[in-house]
Amino acid sequence: MSGRGERQGRGNRGGRDGNSRGGRGRGGRGRGNSYSGLSGALAKHKGLCAALGIHVFDYGQKGAADQMRTTWEKIVHHVGTIYGHDISNELQNKKTVIIDEPKHTQDVLDKHAAKEVRRQTQQTRLDQARLLQKTQLEAEVDAGTNTDAPMLLAILDNEIDEAIYQATLALPIKLDDMEQTHHYNEWRTYRERASRLEKQRGQAFSMIRGQCMQVLLDKMKHDVDWIPASESYDPLTLLKLIEKTILAQTEDQYPYATVYEQECTLYSFNQNTLTNEQWYERFNTRIDVGSAIGVTRQHKILLEHVASEASPSTTFDAMTPAEQLETRNKAEERYLSYVFLRQSGKQHNKLKVDLQNDFTTGDDRYPKNRQSTLHLLDKYTKSVIVSPTTSTEGTSFAQKGGRAQNTFDKKFWRDKECYNCNKKGHPSSHCPKKNNKVDDDKSFSTKTSKSSKTSKSSKGSNKAKSINAAQKKLKKSFATLTSRIDELENEDPDLSNSDDDEEVSHFQTGTTTAFQMMQTATILQQDFEPRNADILFK
Repeated sequence: MSGRGERQGRGNRGGRDGNSRGGRGRGGRGRGNSYSGLSGALAKHKGLCAALGIHVFDYGQKGAADQMRTTWEKIVHHVGTIYGHDISNELQNKKTVIIDEPKHTQDVLDKHAAKEVRRQTQQTRLDQARLLQKTQLEAEVDAGTNTDAPMLLAILDNEIDEAIYQATLALPIKLDDMEQTHHYNEWRTYRERASRLEKQRGQAFSMIRGQCMQVLLDKMKHDVDWIPASESYDPLTLLKLIEKTILAQTEDQYPYATVYEQECTLYSFNQNTLTNEQWYERFNTRIDVGSAIGVTRQHKILLEHVASEASPSTTFDAMTPAEQLETRNKAEERYLSYVFLRQSGKQHNKLKVDLQNDFTTGDDRYPKNRQSTLHLLDKYTKSVIVSPTTSTEGTSFAQKGGRAQNTFDKKFWRDKECYNCNKKGHPSSHCPKKNNKVDDDKSFSTKTSKSSKTSKSSKGSNKAKSINAAQKKLKKSFATLTSRIDELENEDPDLSNSDDDEEVSHFQTGTTTAFQMMQTATILQQDFEPRNADILFK
C-alpha cells in the first residue's frame, strides 16, 4: 500500500488513528487541551506522540526557537529509530532523499558496449553496400535496360531509411539467467524502498503536526503557505512553514526591525552557566533564526582579508563568481566562530588571551569554524574563576550588624566540634542552639526597653534586676570565651600548624564571640543609665 493510503488524516481532519482524535483542539479536546495559553513554561506542553512528550513546537513563548531546534532533533532521532534511515536521513539533512533506480553491473555494461560496437561495424558495412547498389540501380533506371530497376531502387531506399532509424534506437541489454534474476531482485527492492519512504513521509508529517501546539497551528493557518503544506504531506514542507512562523518571518513585519532584533539577540547572548554543548546548540539556533530571514554578516573588510590569504595581491572584486561565493561563506563562518568564542564564559579567558597573543606575534591560530571552536572550548586549559565570597565571618557580622550570616567552611569543620553544643560539623557561630539564644537575647532587649518606658518612676528594684541579668549574661559570655581559648591552646599541635584557612577559621570564632559581648554592652548602654552601663562595661 502506498504512503497516501496509510496517512493518518489529512489537512484539518485531525487524523483518525486514535491518538490524534480531536486534533483540532475544539472543546478542550485533543491537542487543544495540552495548551493552556501563552502563560506557563514550555515544559508543561505535550504533543500527541507520547514518546516525544514535552518536545513540541510552540509559538509566542520565550525560548520557542531553542525549543524548536531541540524538538526537531528529537523527532529525527525518534523517526530514525522506528522507521529507518531513509526518512531519518531526509529529516536530518533537510533535503529530499532521491532513491536511484537499479543499474546493471559493470560486466553487463562492458558486454553491452562490445555489442554496440559490433552493431555499428555491421551497420557501416551494410550502408556501404547499399549505397553501391543504389548507384548501380540508378544507372540502370537512367539507361532503361532493366525494367525491374525502379522497383528494386525503391525497396533499397526503404532499407536504407529503416537502417538509419534503427541506428537511432538504443540497443536493448541482453542478460543471462543469473543476471536477469539479480536485476529483478534489485528492482523489487527499489520499488519497496521507494514505496516505504513515501509512506514514512506521511507518517512523519502526522507526527510533526501532532507536536505543534494549537496556538502555532492557528497562526500557520493564516499563512498563504498553509494549504500547500497541509496538502503535500511532505514533512520538510511543513517544517519550513513551522520555522517561518516561529521565527516570526511574516510578510507584514518591517524588515529593518526584524534584522535589528535578530542582531541584538545574537550579540546580547552569552554562555554564562551553559555547558559548552548547550552554548554551541543555542548559539547556532540564533544563527539559524537570522539565516531564516536572510540576515548575513559579510563585511567588506572580512571578505578582503579572506581573499588576500590565498594571494596578497588578490582582491575580492577580482575573483570569479564561484570564488566570491566561497569567500563569502568562509568569511561569515569565521566571523561567527569569533563571536562564538568571544561571548563564551570567563572560564575560557586563557584561550582568548593566548589566541590574541599568538595573532599579535604573527601566528593566526583562531579557529575557522564553529565546530573547531567548540573543540577548543572543550580541550583547552580553563581559567580559574574566583567566586566573590566574604572572607571572614567577623566581616560578615560587622557588615550585617548582627550574627554572622555567611556560610562556613564545611570541609574544615567536618571533623571539629562546636563548643556550644559539642556536635561536629559546624562552628559555634552557626550553632542552631546559639541562634535560639540570640533570639532570647532579642526578646530580653525588647522586654527591657518596654520596661524602661513604662517604669521610669520605679527605677530601683527593676533596674537592679536588669543589671543582675546583664551581669550574668556577661559572665557567661566571658566564660565561653575563656573556654574557647583553652580549647585552642590544648588542640593538637598539627592543627596549630595548619594552613591559613584553618587559622582564619579559629580567628573567626573568637571574633564572633567578642562581637557578641560588644553587642550586649551596647544593649546595656541603650537601655540603662549611661553611668551604670559604662561602669559595668569597664
